[in-house]
Amino acid sequence: MKPIKKYIVRILFTALIALNITGCIDSSSSSDLLPPSVSLYSPATNDTIIYGKKEIIYDAYDDQGIAKVDLYVNNSFVSSFALESGQTRPKVEWNIDTTLIGTKVSYYILVYDLGGNSVKSDVKSNITVLLSKDPPYKPYGLTVRKLTDNLINLSWRDSSKLIDGYEIYRAIGTADPNAFEQFQVVGASIRNINDATISSDLIYYYKIRGFNSIGKSSFSTVINSLGSTGTSGLLPPSNLTGTAYGTKEVYLTWKNNTTNENYFIIERRTSTGSSFASVGTKGPGATNHTDTSPGLFGDADFVYRIKVFTSSDSAVSQEVTVRTMPFDLNPPSNLAASIVDTPAVAQKLVRLTWNDNSNQETQNIVEIQEQGSTTWSELVTLPQDTKTYDHVPSVRGRTYSYRVRNSNQGYYSKYSNTVSIFFP
Repeated sequence: MKPIKKYIVRILFTALIALNITGCIDSSSSSDLLPPSVSLYSPATNDTIIYGKKEIIYDAYDDQGIAKVDLYVNNSFVSSFALESGQTRPKVEWNIDTTLIGTKVSYYILVYDLGGNSVKSDVKSNITVLLSKDPPYKPYGLTVRKLTDNLINLSWRDSSKLIDGYEIYRAIGTADPNAFEQFQVVGASIRNINDATISSDLIYYYKIRGFNSIGKSSFSTVINSLGSTGTSGLLPPSNLTGTAYGTKEVYLTWKNNTTNENYFIIERRTSTGSSFASVGTKGPGATNHTDTSPGLFGDADFVYRIKVFTSSDSAVSQEVTVRTMPFDLNPPSNLAASIVDTPAVAQKLVRLTWNDNSNQETQNIVEIQEQGSTTWSELVTLPQDTKTYDHVPSVRGRTYSYRVRNSNQGYYSKYSNTVSIFFP
């Protein structure tokens, strides 16, 4: 073979060997087309996580090495994590902010090798973000509204961030914890229900708790169909009513349903206030209270409730709203009755006299109660500033009782003293 031909053959042979060696080198050259492998472990689909910093647990491999990892949440890029000294793969930490609390999210990662090849992990979804891994807070503000004798509405409030629903329990005739049975289960958006299965001659007790994927809240305060709250075995006061007498006086009455109470506390708040304050204390057996404590003023709404206390328990009545009068009507006083039977009068009669203590009244109302009766009836309405009235009873030989009050624009004063007299 001629020398020039041998030289050309040698050059081609050397080029083929070099080309073959170069083709066997992976990843560190532009001919690396193989992506890395990745396995994503935690957080997993359907997990519950707490907001804050959360490490993503994954595994990734490439024969030439991992360059970086990108994190995507709800299909949006969040952050990129580069390989640091001493690592075989980047550490990925997800900084979960408060905007995601109470939501369900999904995420995945993109893993890049040194040659720029990438691979997408599987998507982890339906992941719940919570403020803490605790059950919901207990519902509060449980309220009963009587719509008809056989229909009441039960409503409540809740401040829990994530709630799946509510369990409503009911007991009949007692607040004993062992007597409650699950009555209804409702969804997270529900805040009131109607109970159309009640009987007007029974008392029903209710309590409610929330639940989510972590667990169940504690129960709310127990409330009954009378609108009052109490615990096991202690019936709260009921039938609370209030009447305003002027701008700075409210008269309250209630039914006492206990026999072993130690005392009652009367509480009041303004209609726009959220906190009750004590305005009076009454001893055992009390069924009424007159509130003249500081803070009352005219033409305003005030909310009252009564708390009863035994040696080991307490219960709270329903609330009642009372509107004070825009002006004061002082009641008549010193009511007196006498028999008048003189030539100056045509026939024997009962003469009533009293003191007029108000300059706001437009009329005076005289009421009568006949012997043997327990009810009062209106006898006569008289003009303002009247101080006396003559009455001729239709039947002799009976005792008659009288009382007087004044009024203005539908507002009424307190009654005067009561007098009784026998009409011969």
